[in-house]
Amino acid sequence: TKVMPFRSTDGAGQGDLDTFFFWNSGAEAVEAAVKLARHATKRQGVLVFQGGYHGRTIGTMALTTSKAIYRAGYGPLMPGVAVAPFPYLAQWRRWFNPAKSSAKSSAKSSAKSPAGVGGAGGGGGAAAAESAEAAQEAFASEENEAGAACLAWTLEQLRLVLAQQASSSDLAAVLVEPVQGEGGYVVPPRGFLAALRSLCDEHGILLIADEVQSGFGRTGKFFAVEHEGVRPDILVFAKGVASGFPLSGIASTKALMDTQPPGSQGGTYAGNAVACAAASATIDVMLDEDLLGNTVARGAELMGGLRGVQARHPHAVLEVRGLGLMVGIEFGGPQAFPGIASAVSKRCLERGMLLLTTSVFETLRFIPPLNVSAEEIELALEIFQAALDDVLKESTLLS
Repeated sequence: TKVMPFRSTDGAGQGDLDTFFFWNSGAEAVEAAVKLARHATKRQGVLVFQGGYHGRTIGTMALTTSKAIYRAGYGPLMPGVAVAPFPYLAQWRRWFNPAKSSAKSSAKSSAKSPAGVGGAGGGGGAAAAESAEAAQEAFASEENEAGAACLAWTLEQLRLVLAQQASSSDLAAVLVEPVQGEGGYVVPPRGFLAALRSLCDEHGILLIADEVQSGFGRTGKFFAVEHEGVRPDILVFAKGVASGFPLSGIASTKALMDTQPPGSQGGTYAGNAVACAAASATIDVMLDEDLLGNTVARGAELMGGLRGVQARHPHAVLEVRGLGLMVGIEFGGPQAFPGIASAVSKRCLERGMLLLTTSVFETLRFIPPLNVSAEEIELALEIFQAALDDVLKESTLLS
């Protein structure tokens, strides 16, 4: 409980996320959260978001919309699931604000690009970060304006979903990733989670935060919901909690957890002792070595360096986004082409760096360990810049 967000200070513990159920995988934990929500509310429906990923089991397939491959050929899927748009600013801008998107790309191309990234080109990582930071500040107002418009459109679409697809009186839960993972490392505009919290409170719906990928320090806080200060009713965690050992779980209030009869949740390997010991040791290391502080610092360096790459290749890089060390770079523009993300990933692998694609759009994700060093970030940026340069040069020669 010492790392759970939003703990009360009065000692009463009312509303604290202080009661846990442990499972093995993220998908199992998501299903446990849905079971709890359905049982507690006596409702069946679940609202999820376009591009979300919640697992590949027979239940969570119905909740996952990041890629069709995860559910194709396995129907019929679990009923009672409604899907609403997620505030994906880069794609929203493409369709609803194309003029400003083009102007933004042109303006960034005229910004001073660093001679190199990391140690290459003489500018060094600090120079690249400063240049990228200055360019970013120049567009901060426009970004905020676009984010607010994107958020307003998304919330209007959500209201339409509730009017056309699923009545709020039938919904047990709203299930959301505070930062989308498999959907493209998409950070929603500030205010989105708060709006969901208000919606759930108004209609007696439980808010489930799926922090399987974003939790346990990945974004610079133990849980991504802390960035906006929104407390979910149920918090789902896995992956980083035990440093690779099979452990997942849900956290909720004792009052909510106690609505379930004994034996309704459980499994042979749930909460096994070795995985729990690994989780306890992981948390100790995170606190003792200030891995959250390292995540924030290294994340700023990574984002700054990647924005330097974007300034150098404005007609190939659409957006750099992320929180902490959960960072995505999306390709788009005249120089981008279908398969560019995979091509860059392959070239990075040839240079000794693993970099995964994500989403149906041309996106790569950077998810280094939370104890990554500044030198390793600089090396990663150098490898990425060289890989992208090679891919773009080859595509020009072939075109």
